[in-house]
This record gives sequence, structure tokens and C-alpha cells, in this order.
Amino acid sequence: MFEKTKEVIDKLLTLDPEYITFELTEDCSVFFQSLVNDKNIYLELFFTKDVEEGVEIVTNIYQDRKNIFAYGGSIEDIFSKIKTRISRHQKYSPS
Repeated sequence: MFEKTKEVIDKLLTLDPEYITFELTEDCSVFFQSLVNDKNIYLELFFTKDVEEGVEIVTNIYQDRKNIFAYGGSIEDIFSKIKTRISRHQKYSPS
């Protein structure tokens, strides 16, 4: 459990977030919140024996209170897609 939680935190840190919070839930999961640029990233890491890796992760990304991305899969897959979505949804800001 600790290794996978640390892996998620390490990957969130690569996104250069303003903050990261996490909490343990009653559902045998860890819920993460992070703010990257103007996007709120929510992830929930579920520990389960039903999948080969032993974990499932679900994410939702919001910008301006609108869901711009929702996905579930492996940790590697999720973060690959998060990085793509974050760069694809950059807001225009005049210099």
C-alpha cells in the first residue's frame, strides 16, 4: 500500500503542483487532491485483489468547475493521460 501511495505522490510532484493533499478512506483507498496551474486533479487509488497490479486508480480533472477529463486505469496509464490533458487544455493568458 505504501509503495503505490508513494508512487502516486512522486508522479503528482512531477506535475509541479501548487499543493497535494491525500486521505485514507473507509473504502480501502487513498484519495488525492492537487492543483496544477488552474486545474483541480482528483485521484482515488483503490487497493484490490481483482486486478493483476493490485491497484486501480480513477481520476477526474476539473477546470473552471467543468470536468475536462475522467479516466480509470493503471498508475502509469493515468499519469500519461493526465500530462496530455493538462498540456492540451492550457488557458490563454496574454503576456
